Amino acid sequence: MVSHQLNVVRTGPRGETPAVVLLHSAGLDLTYWDAQIAALGDEFDVIAFDLPGHGASIAPATAITIEQISKSTSTAIAELGVGPVALVGLSVGGLIAQHVALAAPGLVDSLALLDTAARFAPEGQSAMRQRATALREEGMSAILGGLFEHWFLPETRDRRPDIVDRAEKTLMNNDVGVQAALWEMIAAFDSCATLGAIDVPTLVLVGEHDSSSPVSSAEELRGGIPNARMAIIEQAAHLSPIEQPAAVTGHLAAFLHDVETARSR
Repeated sequence: MVSHQLNVVRTGPRGETPAVVLLHSAGLDLTYWDAQIAALGDEFDVIAFDLPGHGASIAPATAITIEQISKSTSTAIAELGVGPVALVGLSVGGLIAQHVALAAPGLVDSLALLDTAARFAPEGQSAMRQRATALREEGMSAILGGLFEHWFLPETRDRRPDIVDRAEKTLMNNDVGVQAALWEMIAAFDSCATLGAIDVPTLVLVGEHDSSSPVSSAEELRGGIPNARMAIIEQAAHLSPIEQPAAVTGHLAAFLHDVETARSR
C-alpha cells in the first residue's frame, strides 16, 4: 500500500482502538518491526511506514529534513483516516515522532519513544557529521562497523549473525546521499525547548547499553515531557526492539492498554 508516497503495511483489527503507527530507525525499513507487528497485530490496528528514502519509499536527498519527513508522515496518517494514533518511533523514528506530536498534535493520541533523544551531545553531533562525510566520500561500507558497535551488543553480533547480515544488506542498498543527509538531520535535531508542549501520554524506552541515545537521553525526554514514563530494556543496545523484541513489545502493549483504560474512565 502507498500513502502520500510512503510504502505502508497494515494489519490487525480496525476501528476499535487507536491505530499503532511504527516509525523505524535510520537506514533500515518497516520490516524490522516484524516481531512487534506479529505480536501487536492480534489486538491492535498496526501500521508501519517506510520512511522517505528507505525501503520502498523513494525520495531524494533534498527531501531529508525533519520538517519534510514529518509532513509526509502526518499526511500519510491523515490520508489513511486513522488519527489520532499511538505513534511509536525508534531512533530517528523517535525524532520524527516528537516533531509530529508537536507540529500536528491532533494526529497523536499517545507517543512511544524508543532509543532516541531530544538532542545529542556535541561529540555525538560531530561523529554523525563525520559519518555523513564518510558516506559521501567512501560509501556505505565505510560506516557499517561503527554503526553495528552501537546498534547491537557483542553477544548479539556473535550469537545472531543473521541479524547483522540482514542489517548490512539493507544498509548497502540505501542511497548514500539520502543517508548522509539523514545523519546531518539527526545531528542538528534539538527539541528540548518544546518538549513541555507534548500533551499526550508518553512511554520512553531505552536499551541499558545504548551508546547512541543513552539512558541519560531517555531521562531527559522523561523529565521534559509532562506525562511521560520510562523503562530500561536489559541486555539491549541501540536497537532494543530487535535485540529484545519480547521485552519491548510487552512494554508497548502494557502502555497502550493503560492509555485506553485511562481514556475510558
